[in-house]
Amino acid sequence: MLGMTHPLETYLKQVPGETRGTLARRAEISEMHLSRLIRGKGEVSTKTLRAVSQATGGLVSVADLVKPFEQNQSKRSRIKPKKAKPVEREREPTAA
Repeated sequence: MLGMTHPLETYLKQVPGETRGTLARRAEISEMHLSRLIRGKGEVSTKTLRAVSQATGGLVSVADLVKPFEQNQSKRSRIKPKKAKPVEREREPTAA
């Protein structure tokens, strides 16, 4: 998400006294989980997305929360995976 501000970061700046900690507590998740959600990393359940959206009073929608994950997914799909090296097997000795 280079150059883009996550909707939760915007929310945190606009709401006086709101921090990642207070938002995480209201959503009943850890600050670490909230941080990963903001970065669009790892996995997150729809239950968590709804809880975070509700903790913002609906100011940040579930759709807004999903966008970073979709953007990260599209970035990953553009990266071509490296080809796996063939596994070399030991040859059994042949009878002479």
